[in-house]
Amino acid sequence: MSAGVHAVLPEAWFLVLLVGIGTFLLRLLPFLLRGQPERRQPGWLLRLGRGLGPAALLALLCASLYPGFMPAGGAGATTWQAWGRHALPHLAGIAAACAAIVVVRRVARGIALPTLAGALAYGVSHALLAAI
Repeated sequence: MSAGVHAVLPEAWFLVLLVGIGTFLLRLLPFLLRGQPERRQPGWLLRLGRGLGPAALLALLCASLYPGFMPAGGAGATTWQAWGRHALPHLAGIAAACAAIVVVRRVARGIALPTLAGALAYGVSHALLAAI
């Protein structure tokens, strides 16, 4: 690893830690509110809870697409253009993940299984196409 990578690594771990704590607190909130049966949950909180799953899926999609739109140096070329044929495994993985999410969502009404299926489809298709 170069010296620049070592300098960024602690900041990256700090960011991962903050995101992990935030995720944990978001998942803990319904349990804390359910522990008080006499207290009804406000409508805004119920609407927020229903929107978290789709928002998480969209965040995963944006995070996987974002690197392709970064400048790759030289005459405004994007990373997709610079990658050329090497972008195929990444884009095919995204397409496989989206298809898996839609199919599993129709069978399983929750959001957890479609998310896991999408992550699995992305990983498997990316690994298979990257090996070619």
